Amino acid sequence: MKLVFLIFFILILGVVFSKIKININDLTYSNNEKNIEIKIFIMLFSIIPITLIKLNNDKIKFLRSNTKIKNIIEKFDIKKARNSIKLKDLKNLKIEVPKLKLYLEYSCKNVLATTYITPLICTVINYFYYICIKDFNKEKYSYKVNPMYLKKRYLYIKFESIIEIRMWNIINMIFLIRRKMK
Repeated sequence: MKLVFLIFFILILGVVFSKIKININDLTYSNNEKNIEIKIFIMLFSIIPITLIKLNNDKIKFLRSNTKIKNIIEKFDIKKARNSIKLKDLKNLKIEVPKLKLYLEYSCKNVLATTYITPLICTVINYFYYICIKDFNKEKYSYKVNPMYLKKRYLYIKFESIIEIRMWNIINMIFLIRRKMK
């Protein structure tokens, strides 16, 4: 009986002091190309990696066509959850980003709109850096926003990143959302 309790206690501690690590190896999106390669791990005690999900283009097509998943998404009330989550609550997740590389090319039909959107995008990215990055290193963090003045809609994004979230913060966020949704 004591052994079962000890194992159960260690498992609970393992879940509470673990992290979810999202490794985005390649996320490329353009007007005519989509490429996705994402691995999601649970790091038990923030040390031992356990692979949960490996996503690529084929698996995402399968998930979109799966009727069971569509039914689960339809049952979930997105509007109610969206209204209960605020930016301040998302800050409490304390997302850690040990690596982030972003390359963005875009164009709007209006050249003036492209000109005004560029500093807005850079400001949002810098704010994200301010919130999530503790130690800045040029090799790990870089972004380039390249406006193209083509007078047509054009978008190309290449994104590589590692995102870590502690399970304890996720558990707290779930309880907070449930309390607000009631």
